[in-house]
Amino acid sequence: MAIRMIVAEDHEVTRRAIMAHLESMPLEVISETVSGAETLEKVLGMSPELLLLDIRFPDVDGFEILKQLHQADSSPRIAIVSTFESPTYVARSIVWGAEDFLSKGMPARDFKAALERFVAGQSPYPAAAFSRTRDLLMRRRDRGTLHGSSLTYREYQLLRHLALGLSNHEITLSLQISIETVKEHVQNILRKTDASDRTQLAVWATREGIV
Repeated sequence: MAIRMIVAEDHEVTRRAIMAHLESMPLEVISETVSGAETLEKVLGMSPELLLLDIRFPDVDGFEILKQLHQADSSPRIAIVSTFESPTYVARSIVWGAEDFLSKGMPARDFKAALERFVAGQSPYPAAAFSRTRDLLMRRRDRGTLHGSSLTYREYQLLRHLALGLSNHEITLSLQISIETVKEHVQNILRKTDASDRTQLAVWATREGIV
């Protein structure tokens, strides 16, 4: 039986290009949706195994869809397809349960190869932005005075999340710790780095090569 997929993309030219890539793959596209509300309705009503999801819609954006599906009893495997391959977008996609992030700017051959891996249930290529960002979120620095600070293992890990633009709530989901613990770590990092706010922390982390 063919794998059932929904393609959620409001730009017709892009959607047609994606459909052309999918023609040779062992799946059935059961719906093509062009808005966030329609996507949620079709996914929840038709229960596809796979969802290709754009980020930008005129109504509900893709991250809100990810959040709602993250809370649902069952959810398809999701790959984000977006023009905007910012590190924050990729990190947020990971936190909210996406399994890959494909840039619309990729060469056609690379885009199709990434789609084939997603359909087959394989992990993204190690060199892909998704894999690199996921590894970055999970990696910890050594304890000590690296980069002129005395951050702990967990503080380095949390600092990466902050530098990638994740909210406190998203950090709790990623690291499986309480919101109170996140807030405590943030205050400790601010104190140890002499930063006045999260923006300064992000700049410092980038300058020091932590992200």
